[in-house]
Amino acid sequence: MPTKAGVAARALYKQVVAAPDKAAGRKPKVKRVVGHPVPVEAYGLTVGRMRKVFVRRIADVAALDLDARLALASLLLKSHYEEEGHLALGVLRMSVDQLTTAHFSTIDALLDDFC
Repeated sequence: MPTKAGVAARALYKQVVAAPDKAAGRKPKVKRVVGHPVPVEAYGLTVGRMRKVFVRRIADVAALDLDARLALASLLLKSHYEEEGHLALGVLRMSVDQLTTAHFSTIDALLDDFC
């Protein structure tokens, strides 16, 4: 059975991932990067445009509890879309004051999906 955090994260994830697709106005392209074991897809959005996408959802992300933010970051990182991975890092950055050494293994597992 899905957790409350997971349900909240999935609902926001659907809204967050619609934004880069709409902003790009095109389908993402497969991008092979040296050092990345898995090819990533990228919309080709600039940092400035991605920042605008994130800022529009920052209040929604901030309203999530830590478990839901970690679940959202996980969904974003597992997508293997470059821009979504960077959004996930922003979600984690918002949570830094709540993270403790007990979260290190969770963060390590999340970042495995970023490569």
